[in-house]
Amino acid sequence: MPSSDQQLATIVVIDDEPGIVDFVELGLRHEGFAVLSAGTIAAGLDLVRREHPDLVIVDVGLPDGDGSLLRRKFTATGSWQRSDASD
Repeated sequence: MPSSDQQLATIVVIDDEPGIVDFVELGLRHEGFAVLSAGTIAAGLDLVRREHPDLVIVDVGLPDGDGSLLRRKFTATGSWQRSDASD
């Protein structure tokens, strides 16, 4: 576990299953990371755009879309900013 004077990396977890989010958050917080979570792609995108995390963990099957498409969009554009009216 990092010492209290070290700057923590921020991780966003986007998943719609509370039990999984709780489990992942518990482990990451134990290791000293700051963790934020969202249950949908839309809420996750808003969170990522606002907080600029160091890492984003995205579930593939979300209620409002496919998390792998979100990853591909980021990889293609290098940005979480809106690129069109569809997101």
